[in-house]
Amino acid sequence: MKTLIFNWLTRSLFKNTIIKTPVKLRYIQSCLLLSIFISSGAWATAFSNLYVFGDSLSDTGNVSLLTGGAVPNAPYYAGRLSNGPNYVDDLGAKLGFSTLPSLMGGTNYANGGARTDSHFLGPTYGILGQVNSYVSSLSADPNALYIVFGGANDIQDAIAASINNFGAAQSLVTAAVNNIDTALRNLANDGAKQFLVPNTPDLAMVPRVSMLGITSLSFVANLFATQFNTLLDSKLNTLQIDLGVNITRFDTFSVLNDVVANPGNFGITNVTDPCYTGDDQNFTGGGTVCSNPDQYAFWDTIHPTAQLHQILANGMARALQIPEPDTIFLLISGLIGVALLRMNRIVTRQVRI
Repeated sequence: MKTLIFNWLTRSLFKNTIIKTPVKLRYIQSCLLLSIFISSGAWATAFSNLYVFGDSLSDTGNVSLLTGGAVPNAPYYAGRLSNGPNYVDDLGAKLGFSTLPSLMGGTNYANGGARTDSHFLGPTYGILGQVNSYVSSLSADPNALYIVFGGANDIQDAIAASINNFGAAQSLVTAAVNNIDTALRNLANDGAKQFLVPNTPDLAMVPRVSMLGITSLSFVANLFATQFNTLLDSKLNTLQIDLGVNITRFDTFSVLNDVVANPGNFGITNVTDPCYTGDDQNFTGGGTVCSNPDQYAFWDTIHPTAQLHQILANGMARALQIPEPDTIFLLISGLIGVALLRMNRIVTRQVRI
């Protein structure tokens, strides 16, 4: 089919043009074929599918289905813990894959509220539990992309525990990283080869912590997130050596801090307040919604807006080396432009097509 298309294109576009030799014709046809290949999405779909394991940052509807739509309720968007699509939706769109929750037959196993362990907490399954459910029933696809993104809820637990026992709180951070390590190993042992592992955001930046104005609390939140990320990075280094898998890392911590420090660079004006002021823990409603959520970093006291999710997805796409649509368009235009330029310079033997 592609052969028919580029033959038709070359003859239609250049039917009245004099070109040099069949070599030049083959060059032009190759440029057009490459542009068709790129524009059809073949470049972006280097993976065969997308699987996700995580918490509320990644959930596209599982908790909503488990609770009959009670969590999250309006004004949250379509089972997401945000005001619009989350980073999974955005990244899935870039890759060309559905992001349906697993409870609807999809490949996103993330549950809002999930910790990194295998425990069942309320309606929520921990990340290890999500992974164990997957590997117990399916063989992993070595060509698919597996996202494992968690730890923020464990760190929240550790922050609360630090008030009474700082040492025990730090052990929660270590245990969370070990759980992520085990989840990745279980997936790799099941056949997974391609991973995207974001680190945890700096919880000192989220309104649930920052609005309290307690310096010591912000210090502990930052410390635990930093410790988690340092240990996670070390674990990922070992995993790549031990298992021979490809792990793409994404620095959520630095991206969030960059947004907070330089909001104007991202089209954001408010990085301190939640857009929605209602109950974001028990979801009993109330509160108000700001008029301009796209200019806020945080939807509620802990979850990003759709705007911030889009920023995260764009960063992940760059980390995965997925070309943006504008880049693809420029490349296609450049290829065709080069072909036309070379044709215009022909001064030797002529062959008419």
